[in-house]
Amino acid sequence: MKRVIIVHGWGGSPESDFLPWAKEELEKKGYEVLVPEMPETDYPKIEKWVPYLAQVVGEVREDDILIGHSMGCQTILRFLEGLAENKKVGKAILVAGFGPYLKGLTTDEQKIAQSWLDAPLSLDEIKNKADSFVAIFSDNDPFVPFE
Repeated sequence: MKRVIIVHGWGGSPESDFLPWAKEELEKKGYEVLVPEMPETDYPKIEKWVPYLAQVVGEVREDDILIGHSMGCQTILRFLEGLAENKKVGKAILVAGFGPYLKGLTTDEQKIAQSWLDAPLSLDEIKNKADSFVAIFSDNDPFVPFE
């Protein structure tokens, strides 16, 4: 059975946003779907979220599909970056993912986000860790500019 792991965003939960709908629709199609509750969701930290995702995933399968929302995208990319050279997943779907272009954050939110924004990602390494990547953006997202 193909497996989908959906990672919620900052301040989210397995019951927030589109996640319950996606889980239900994917299960109808025969996928095994995992939607973990990420630790300390209001104060996400790389050193907690990435190892937790690794624990949830366990042994990586080449047909795994990873779906991330917002901070979940950052988590997935960092998880993939840390995979052994010979390991990869089938697909990564990134919904409202962000790089250094966040806007509309309060001072406190900016402090939380800054460690994620400052920690480098090696896109050259990451691009070989999935057969395909899909990025989905909105033209009216208050935090992630469409451009």
